[in-house]
Amino acid sequence: MEYVNEENFWYFCDAFTSLDNALSILDSILIRYNESTGLLDRMVVSSRVNGFANVMTYAGPQIVFVMDILAPNGSDALSTCTMMRLKDQADLPPMLWINLHSPSLDLPQRIEIPLRYLIRGMPSLKGTHMVYLHAVEINEDKKFVYYGRTKRGWMKRFNEHVRLAMKGSNRKFPALYGQAITNRYKQLLGLLPLDKNLPVYTGSIHVVCLAGASADQASKGERYLIQKHSLFLDEGMNMV
Repeated sequence: MEYVNEENFWYFCDAFTSLDNALSILDSILIRYNESTGLLDRMVVSSRVNGFANVMTYAGPQIVFVMDILAPNGSDALSTCTMMRLKDQADLPPMLWINLHSPSLDLPQRIEIPLRYLIRGMPSLKGTHMVYLHAVEINEDKKFVYYGRTKRGWMKRFNEHVRLAMKGSNRKFPALYGQAITNRYKQLLGLLPLDKNLPVYTGSIHVVCLAGASADQASKGERYLIQKHSLFLDEGMNMV
């Protein structure tokens, strides 16, 4: 790969086997974008010199590389990759968005990762800590947010949340999520009562907030995000 750091990519995405053929497509669009801007070359140099420290500055609309993973039933996954500029998000680092589709629940899921963690020259993320956000959309309306940190792989932690949700829990996040998933299955089977305002799972966004951190850095980052965006808000699912 010219620009993609394969080890770090799979550190974040090892749970998604449908991405096996997507890396070369991502790398090719990064090559083309670098030819006109030189951005990726600068990011490689910054990664080698500064490691996990985020010292590069960016000007103008935020650049987002969008990978759409299309996996029709009974066929291999097809992948496309495009680039877009978010005019309402200025002077922010480039991101990678990976759009997936849950076949069992028939709903969209999106993974958001700061691009710098995925660029060649960045140190290995193995053995480091990260902070993540899971935003669960209910009834195609509100998004309920949960912040966490882990050293073991964030999607492994998410799968643990899912298993806890389906077993039943009195904690805010798994309790709401389990009820919403159950109602989504009932909706697909035509068993969901239409006369009740029940929470139904309609999509999710999973965001890497911080990676390559020490335990102390991750703890402080998680605490800051929980206090600012979750703890005292109706849509916040973190508990004291």
